[in-house]
Amino acid sequence: MKFKFLNAALAGFILSVSSLANVANAGVIQYRIDSSGNVSQIDQNRTFYNAFSNNRANGYWDLNGSANTISVNGSSNTELNTSLFSVADITDMLYTYNDTAYVKAVDSLYRIDSSGNVSQVDQNILFYNAFSNNMANGYWILNGSANTISVNGSSNTVLNTSLFSVADITDMLYTYNDTAYVKAVDSLFRIDSSGNVNQIDQNISFYNAFSNNRANGYWILNGNTNTISVNGSSNTVLNTSLFSISDITDMSYTYNDTAYVTVDVPEPSTFFIFALGVMGLVSYRFKKQA
Repeated sequence: MKFKFLNAALAGFILSVSSLANVANAGVIQYRIDSSGNVSQIDQNRTFYNAFSNNRANGYWDLNGSANTISVNGSSNTELNTSLFSVADITDMLYTYNDTAYVKAVDSLYRIDSSGNVSQVDQNILFYNAFSNNMANGYWILNGSANTISVNGSSNTVLNTSLFSVADITDMLYTYNDTAYVKAVDSLFRIDSSGNVNQIDQNISFYNAFSNNRANGYWILNGNTNTISVNGSSNTVLNTSLFSISDITDMSYTYNDTAYVTVDVPEPSTFFIFALGVMGLVSYRFKKQA
């Protein structure tokens, strides 16, 4: 009997350790947030992304992972025309302009058009949306090979910092003309068009939003106070017990007073397996004392 309890304890210990490792592979859930802080869960297989369009109210991409289709600016659903990856494999959309998008999928970068055609692009050059007086020219180009930035078609400028390189940038949260907020080396930074960099509060994130006044089109997420501010409004507490602001890892789509966000959550099985591991250890402890 002693060996049975010993085996159970050892098995429980192994399972608990594996469960801790699985936390890194936790799942994600998508939610819709309005400017009043109200939250609702949405279809986990559909993701929306901003797109520059002549009609901004209609400027978005709809990615349907279940059907492996895309819809651009309200068009009919179009099946993705590639064997390289599926819509469900897309982890981020970097840059969109009307009928073209640059996406991350299976650790590579691709260009997709509204007909579903796909081509791979240079892995060291990233494009990001920027609010500009001329939307067709509103973008940042980050060149990891040369460690340079180009803002709204300007000449290439070397990044002026020793804190990180362009290749270290993993996401661009908010851009407006000559300023961008980026994630790099697990921190948040502000970059201007001259390549100057300064670190900012790690608990406050900015995201683009389509607004009638583009200069005022943004969301501010404050992890310190668990509040949101939309297009310059007063801070509003997030009205949900499902997650906090600091749990939000990405904002896919924003339009005025509505946003679609991604939240990291541990898999339920993680806690169950961990509990079994602890139970095994406790059982062994009591048996040993007996």
